[in-house]
Amino acid sequence: MKKCAIMTMKGGTGKTTTAVNLAHGLALSGKKVLLIDCDPQRNASITFGNEGKRGLSGLLRTGDVDIMLVRDNLFLIDSGGVDLLEVELLLGKDQDRERRMSKALSNLKGSDYVICDCPPSLSLININVLTFSDEIIIPVSLDYLSKVGVSQTIEMIDKIRQLTSKESINFAILQLF
Repeated sequence: MKKCAIMTMKGGTGKTTTAVNLAHGLALSGKKVLLIDCDPQRNASITFGNEGKRGLSGLLRTGDVDIMLVRDNLFLIDSGGVDLLEVELLLGKDQDRERRMSKALSNLKGSDYVICDCPPSLSLININVLTFSDEIIIPVSLDYLSKVGVSQTIEMIDKIRQLTSKESINFAILQLF
């Protein structure tokens, strides 16, 4: 199973659009794809017209989650909306807080790809996503602040590598026009 985060510290660069279209394209090619909406704004979930009662916030809090089929071969975990912000505060007190998502999804089976649509922030949720993921796609638009967001994201990736002793996290920068 390949685990990929769509992440940058800059908003408005096409993270959700990239995540949704990548997930949908892989599903159309016959791959089993799980899209996880990791953003409290829940735009990936809204795109498919779904809001789960037990989303990522529930998964991180209690281990309970609704995984919804939204298209053939494409499954979705909603973020939980603003409840995800509350969970992030609770995680801050945990000793192994940066690995909570990895542990919660450790028994996940049946997916060829897991795509995580991330918020544009330096957050404990994003740290969990980086610890969970093998690859990161960093969308960037053609403006100065987007370039700054890429630099901040790469710095965070390097810090997570050091913090978790993770040997490698592959990343690619995707330029969107």
